[in-house]
Amino acid sequence: YGRRSGIMQVRIISRGLLPETVRTMNNRPTSHGTELLLAFNMGSTTLKVAAFEAARPGHSLFRLTVVLASGETCGSGAVPPQLQAFEPHMDVTDIVTQVVSHAAAPGQVVAMLAHRIVHGGRLRGPRWLTDEILQELEELESLCPLHQPPALEIVWHLRALWPELPQAGLFDTSFHLDQPALASTYALPAPLRAQGVVAHGFHGL
Repeated sequence: YGRRSGIMQVRIISRGLLPETVRTMNNRPTSHGTELLLAFNMGSTTLKVAAFEAARPGHSLFRLTVVLASGETCGSGAVPPQLQAFEPHMDVTDIVTQVVSHAAAPGQVVAMLAHRIVHGGRLRGPRWLTDEILQELEELESLCPLHQPPALEIVWHLRALWPELPQAGLFDTSFHLDQPALASTYALPAPLRAQGVVAHGFHGL
């Protein structure tokens, strides 16, 4: 995950989503402090978080893994003290609330949230998580029941608490959409393939 979270940040910036688009979307001054991007990787048993300076792609300020069952954490970099331990079986929405609330040190401000989401269907590249995109992603939950629902749950939760914060999604499936037919075609009858049944790879970020 450590390497992948860096790639998430680079991909977002390389497509112009940071920092100018963040400033335009929020229509707010940027004199609050150094802008931070928080990247979330919601798994079935852990939550992984990485914090970056928006202007320094690939350079993480801290990385944190939370084991959801025990509340134990491991991390690297300048992990804030409020994020170094959590209660066992703590609701993940409470955990991400604490992360966003305490990630920024004095002189810093959280400017954007990014989420690794397993299934993006037809979506390519990073996307802003609008109502329309989120609805489309929810329709794919049955294809990835252990990862997709909890990942989207924290997106909705953070939107409710911080509606001014733009959120972007990056999809494992996007990485595999350009596979050659030899890699993406199942040995199935042509009518089924015509309905869009293709082979996807995952964990590709």
